[in-house]
Amino acid sequence: MIYVPKSGYIGIVGYRYGSVIDNTGLSVTQTEFNVAKSANIPRLIFIMSDDYSVKAKFIDHGDLHSKLENFKSELYKEHLTS
Repeated sequence: MIYVPKSGYIGIVGYRYGSVIDNTGLSVTQTEFNVAKSANIPRLIFIMSDDYSVKAKFIDHGDLHSKLENFKSELYKEHLTS
């Protein structure tokens, strides 16, 4: 079970999708976000810029990269970004 405090959810999204929950196929981070969203809990989201340089070993590839990009697209659509 995922617990999200009713006071608010802070999400930090970088270059990795994160640990995937077997029965849903979603990352813990995306699941927490979805729980907060469905409960109408205030959300503050930080997304690392694509311009930020990181070592290749800290970047997801393949299916996890695709899931991360889809999640980030959802976040950009629903939240004010700059």
